[in-house]
Amino acid sequence: MISKNSLLEVKKHMECRIGQEIYVKANLGRNKQIEKIGTIDGVFPNLFVIKEQDTDHKLSYTYADILTNNLEITMLDTGEPVVDYEVDLPKKYTRL
Repeated sequence: MISKNSLLEVKKHMECRIGQEIYVKANLGRNKQIEKIGTIDGVFPNLFVIKEQDTDHKLSYTYADILTNNLEITMLDTGEPVVDYEVDLPKKYTRL
């Protein structure tokens, strides 16, 4: 279960990485994914902003996106995850 403490923990990890280059892999559903390279531009109470490297577009995500495994963020230079947090969520239904 996702608690308020786990959201605050993710926020603290993101605040420490402001301005650093990251690799973002976002799950959009229906087998669609986007992969971007950018920097963490800002951290706010309910979301954080990533500035794309190539186009200077800004993307915003919530901390719950990380906890629900809809968003994976790794450091560009080392490849280690920005937030190393495991949550036991129920499995999604699959068709047979």
